[in-house]
Amino acid sequence: MSDRQITQRQEAFAQGIVAGTLNQSDVYRAAGYSQDCTEKTINEAASRLMLNSKVVARVAEIRAPAVEAAQISLKGHLDRLQRLSELAEEAKQYSSATAAEISRGRASGLYVERHEDMTDPFKKALSGMTAEEAQSMLDAMEQVKVIQAKATN
Repeated sequence: MSDRQITQRQEAFAQGIVAGTLNQSDVYRAAGYSQDCTEKTINEAASRLMLNSKVVARVAEIRAPAVEAAQISLKGHLDRLQRLSELAEEAKQYSSATAAEISRGRASGLYVERHEDMTDPFKKALSGMTAEEAQSMLDAMEQVKVIQAKATN
């Protein structure tokens, strides 16, 4: 526990929040706070406790080693990919070097994968057209609508 003075129940609450197995209200109850209240009162009290500066600081303190370990792990991963890229480039294996660099970029969050639903036949047809072709098709469809409207009148 840190130098900050928090109660045993606050400590139990902070530990329970970091464990992540229960919601705030259930952690509040498990930490020994009153169970004789309405659900609404417990929810509100748990929310207030979660905003308590001492509890917030303690939760951050408990999580710090895990956060640090994850960052070191990512850094190590990126460093290794960079080294593999460099080795591949030295060996004139440019496709391997490129693949390692792309992997580094993905791990760093530089690439965003996009998925499009191409099951819609209209989208599928439009995907292969230039902007001019698509506009031409839309104009033709508009002309058909005008002709159909005149025919029904």
